[in-house]
Amino acid sequence: GLTEEQCGVLYAILSGLCTKQIQSVGGLAGTGKSTVLHALYEELQAGGYRPLVCTPTGKAADVMAQKGVRAAR
Repeated sequence: GLTEEQCGVLYAILSGLCTKQIQSVGGLAGTGKSTVLHALYEELQAGGYRPLVCTPTGKAADVMAQKGVRAAR
């Protein structure tokens, strides 16, 4: 499950989607960025969307794939 802070981030991203603003997630290693993005990916898929995740590096794409998120390289 998500921590309280991660839930807050997820809610903020989902709330911002209706404004069509660009959303980003940043933070140090181990802070749960991939976990939040995985939860977001699942929420969007459950809502009938086909999310596209882009990563800056192949390593980041590999990390997302380990979380079950297919990312563009």
